[in-house]
Order: sequence, then structure tokens, then C-alpha cells
Amino acid sequence: MTGCQLLRETIGQHTCDSRSSKTAIMTEYPTYIIEEGFAENDEMYDAELRESDSARDKRFRDLMQDIFSTDEEKIFLSLTAHSGAITSLLNVFGHRRFSPLETGGVIPVFVRGERVMGPLPVMEVEPWFGVPK
Repeated sequence: MTGCQLLRETIGQHTCDSRSSKTAIMTEYPTYIIEEGFAENDEMYDAELRESDSARDKRFRDLMQDIFSTDEEKIFLSLTAHSGAITSLLNVFGHRRFSPLETGGVIPVFVRGERVMGPLPVMEVEPWFGVPK
């Protein structure tokens, strides 16, 4: 799974949570550079399951690990996301909660990455859940 695919809103059940195919993205945005390993179809989306908040937090921690381990030459990086993604990023960074974040709201957060040896702390991740009855 490429890091780029980890930066997205809560995954599952809603069709708006499924990304377009690689071909459709390349057709619509021909000047975009698609990272190597970007799958043709959305391998993360499941119409029958919805990602739990803690699973989303883990995914964003994985995204930050990917960014800090592979993009060392980047000095500044800007991420634009929806409220669920922002909530998970703030959780991962240990930042205080913002609730609710209004539409169009902005939260500037400056993060300084520092390499720490050893395993990552264990995260308790709740399972994804099914479509409500």
C-alpha cells in the first residue's frame, strides 16, 4: 500500500469513500505524477464495512511513518483533508481535540519529526463494523 492512498477520509460503506480508478485519475488529471505502486482500483474500500475511528487513527500513524521515513528531503508539507482525517491526525500527534471543526475550517499544526529507535507503541484498534440494520 502506498502512502498516498493512506491520506483519505474514513473508509467504507459510502460510495464517496471509494477513490476513482488510477485510469480515471490519470485521464482527469494528466499532469499529476502518480506514485509507483498506486493500484488501479481502490483496494481499501468495502461497501459492506466501515472503518472504526481507532483503525483510522492507526492508518494515519502509518501515513506519518511513511512520510517521515521516505520524504526526508521535504522541509515543509501541507496536507488537506476532511474532518475525520484531521481528527485522526490530531490524535496521532497528541494534539488537543477540536470539535466540531466547521466546514472550511483550518487547523494549522506544525510537526517536527524526530527519529526514535525501537518499536512503535502498540495501538488498540477496534474492528471495522458492518452496515447498520
